[in-house]
Amino acid sequence: MNGNVLSINAEKKDAVNGRTIMKQRPRVIDKKMRLPITVKEGEEKVNSAKYADGVLTIEIPITKKGKEISLD
Repeated sequence: MNGNVLSINAEKKDAVNGRTIMKQRPRVIDKKMRLPITVKEGEEKVNSAKYADGVLTIEIPITKKGKEISLD
């Protein structure tokens, strides 16, 4: 995290029986995303990320919550 910019870096290593398997999908990913939130000061480092069943889940502590709207 750098301000409200989230950086994701990952590398996939494919090795089966000592052989490298090449595929069309990229082995290295380097993405940067600007988030529409303000991250808590001192909480810029995200340690709670997990990857399961093709989904990356990241928990980021934020400073503000959404505002409440009353329904009449």
